[in-house]
Amino acid sequence: MARHPICLALVSLVLASPQPRHPHSAVPDPARVVGFSPPLAFESNQGRFDASVKFFARAGRCEVFLTSREAVVKTAGMASPIRMRLAGGNPRAAVTGLGEQPGRSNYF
Repeated sequence: MARHPICLALVSLVLASPQPRHPHSAVPDPARVVGFSPPLAFESNQGRFDASVKFFARAGRCEVFLTSREAVVKTAGMASPIRMRLAGGNPRAAVTGLGEQPGRSNYF
């Protein structure tokens, strides 16, 4: 149960931390690409993504996926996603939501 706040805190810290700027770098600053402020509202995966994805959240051009092994942050314009795993984490951990958030998503 304590993994969700930890994962959310890690994602928030990574996205909020200043990134090194290289004048000739083709990689955009993730904070500018993402363009959102936490907290994120996670939805359970009901078949929209790979079965390993248990929960996901979207904000602007950013997607965050939670699996039993890692948190993945994917943004438009980045060459590859950011993958975060907890050192010594349990790969068979049960990923469950703590409660329902207000609002509904409709993908029809």
